[in-house]
Amino acid sequence: MTPPAPIQAAAQRAAVKPAARAEGGGLVVIGASTGGPRAVGDVLNQLPADFALPCIVVQHLPADFTHAFATQLMRHTRLQVKIAENGDRPEPGAVLVAPGSTHLTLRPDGRVHLQTPAAGDIYRPSINAAMTSAVAAFGSSIVGVLLTGAGDDGADGMKAIADADGERYVQEPASCVVGSMPERAIERAGADHVAPPERIGQLLAVRSKA
Repeated sequence: MTPPAPIQAAAQRAAVKPAARAEGGGLVVIGASTGGPRAVGDVLNQLPADFALPCIVVQHLPADFTHAFATQLMRHTRLQVKIAENGDRPEPGAVLVAPGSTHLTLRPDGRVHLQTPAAGDIYRPSINAAMTSAVAAFGSSIVGVLLTGAGDDGADGMKAIADADGERYVQEPASCVVGSMPERAIERAGADHVAPPERIGQLLAVRSKA
């Protein structure tokens, strides 16, 4: 199946590394679908308030559920949580949540760009689009986290991260509500770490202090 045009465009941008990348020490992009709200919360719950990397969360959900999801995450993390808006710059100690039913990509300067999905786009928001555009902006300093979900969104994004020598954390399929997204990502891109969400959060916390 040919990926929808917006996702194809994001992948093409990731293949060309810009001369001037976004400033800063990197970025964590967390993608999830079915079962994701709890899994994302379990990851974020392990991160300290002084966590060094900005985080972006891309959870498949309708637009009407965005506020409730962001509010739920606030109860599970010491980091600041904000629903992403056009032009936002990811900041250390903060989590930007992609609005439901809206693609979140990153411009070469690292700022957020929100885009209405095309009619044929299956995954909304698209984890692939967020990850591949993040690779174009942050290069090898990108960290990808792919959690529970149905389908294969995130597999191409994790492959782009692998090709850029970024780090990949994938939820252990046996711990997922639905394990197909992590399984497809491991098949397509491999992983540096495969673990339950809580352990992924612990590994990220240790990494940030290294």
